[in-house]
Amino acid sequence: MVTLEEFDSRHEAIMLQQLQDRMEQDFIQGLAEQAALKAHPVVHYVKDLPVESSLYPAIEYLKLANATGDSVSDIFDQVQEGKTCFRDLSGDPVFYRPEYHKYMVWEMPAHDLERPKRCGCGFIRSRSGGIVYCMCPDHPQHFCKGKRNHCWDLGCPDCMNDTALDHGVSVEIQMMKYKTLLEKQSQYCGDIGHWVVSPPQEMAKSMMQSFEEFDSLYRYVCDSLQLYGGHAGVTIFHPWRQ
Repeated sequence: MVTLEEFDSRHEAIMLQQLQDRMEQDFIQGLAEQAALKAHPVVHYVKDLPVESSLYPAIEYLKLANATGDSVSDIFDQVQEGKTCFRDLSGDPVFYRPEYHKYMVWEMPAHDLERPKRCGCGFIRSRSGGIVYCMCPDHPQHFCKGKRNHCWDLGCPDCMNDTALDHGVSVEIQMMKYKTLLEKQSQYCGDIGHWVVSPPQEMAKSMMQSFEEFDSLYRYVCDSLQLYGGHAGVTIFHPWRQ
C-alpha cells in the first residue's frame, strides 16, 4: 500500500524528470538548429549584396549609348518603344535587332527569395513540431545537426550554403583523382590551386549578353589558362564585380 506522502514524492520526481527531459531536448534542438543554420562567411556576404535586377541588362544598351552619345536610360526607353535604328556620333545608322539575340539571365546566388516556399526547403519537422536531427550517439554536442529539405539550387537562400559546400567537395575529389592518376604514371601535374582570370572589363561586359559571345569568352579564358601552364581544372564563372 502506497502512502499519500510516497505518492506525492513519486509524482514530483516524475514531473521533475519530465521537465529535465524537455530542457535537454530543447537544448539539443537549439544545437541542431544552430549547426544547420551555420553558413560560410562568403554566403552571408552574397546574401547581403543588393541586386537591382536578375538580368544582366544594360550591355547592348551601353553599346548604343556609347555610340550615340545618349544616356543608357534614354536608349532603354527608346528600345522599349520599338525603336531599332539609331544614329551614331558621326551620323551613321546603328541597328538594334533584339530578335538576333538569345539573352542570358544571370541570377545572383541566394537571391531567389520565393524558392524556399515553392520547393519546400527548410527544416524537416516531427509531428510534435520540433526539427528532426541527427547527432553523434556518444556525444550529442560533438555532432548535432537539424535535417533539412534541399532543392540543391544555388539561387535558393536556404540551400546555397550546403549546395556550394557539396559542389566544392566534388571539385576537390575530381582534382585529387586527376593528380593521383598522373602520379601513378610517374607524372607530376604541379600544384593544385585557385587561379583568378580577369579578362579585360569592356570585352567581358560585351561578351556576356548572348550565349554565342559567352562561349567565345569561355574559350578565351580556357586558352589563356593553358597558355600559362594550366593542365586541367574546373572553371567557375563570376559574372559580378565590385
